[in-house]
Amino acid sequence: MSVSLLNFLVTQRVDVASKAINLYRLLQGYVWLRDAPGGPAAYFGELGRWDHILKDSIYVAQSIIGDSVVVSSAIAMAFIGLTLSCV
Repeated sequence: MSVSLLNFLVTQRVDVASKAINLYRLLQGYVWLRDAPGGPAAYFGELGRWDHILKDSIYVAQSIIGDSVVVSSAIAMAFIGLTLSCV
């Protein structure tokens, strides 16, 4: 399996997980807990909840995956340029 196909599959899985947790948080904050004390602002302002921590962790994973693709592409292009200049 090529690296780009593997990267695509991993990126898609992480993206779907990100969308799912964000949908859960929106439903939780604006639908299910709308009448709780403090309302949606209290729910979204509580940073220690498991879903908020998971959302941030998924965001960090997406950033690391995206940055690694850019860096590996830059290294590959530099290597190809160095190889072509030596020929």
